[in-house]
Amino acid sequence: MERFLLAVALVPYVFLLLIALQKRGDFSTPMALSFALIAPSVLAMLSGFAKLSIPIGAASCLLGCASLVQICFSSRTMIHARVGQSGAVVVASIATLGAATGFGYDTNGVSTLSWLLAAIAPLGLWFGEVPLIRPRPTLAICLRILGCVILAAASIVIALRDLYFLGVPIVE
Repeated sequence: MERFLLAVALVPYVFLLLIALQKRGDFSTPMALSFALIAPSVLAMLSGFAKLSIPIGAASCLLGCASLVQICFSSRTMIHARVGQSGAVVVASIATLGAATGFGYDTNGVSTLSWLLAAIAPLGLWFGEVPLIRPRPTLAICLRILGCVILAAASIVIALRDLYFLGVPIVE
């Protein structure tokens, strides 16, 4: 039953992420999503499930490379490294299902709030879509990236705080 509820919750999440991805096609989208996927990767490592953190980290690295390609070659050639509809489904699935799997295999006691923030970190793109900010492109780009960074960082900080107070050694 929990898997069914997770799949049902994934549908509106993908829809919200898809709307945010269609609004802008600049480098900020893959860069922000790259930062957002850092959280489930780090939490998987902290929870004791290191094998899960590798593919999530690889997806994060790929999105970061796509944003760098867009920055470097945007004016010279017609390379379009956009995150489209299928990318929205993939990123939402990686974030949500990666966090759910990490939560299920958690052996160190990372809090549920950390896993929840890691799962919804890609929705930080919406910080740049506030009506007062959206008309100013530079500010909107910064807030799109910063929104994902804030949610991912909050997730990691909460997990580290919880593990510290539980007495779990973070580095052995």
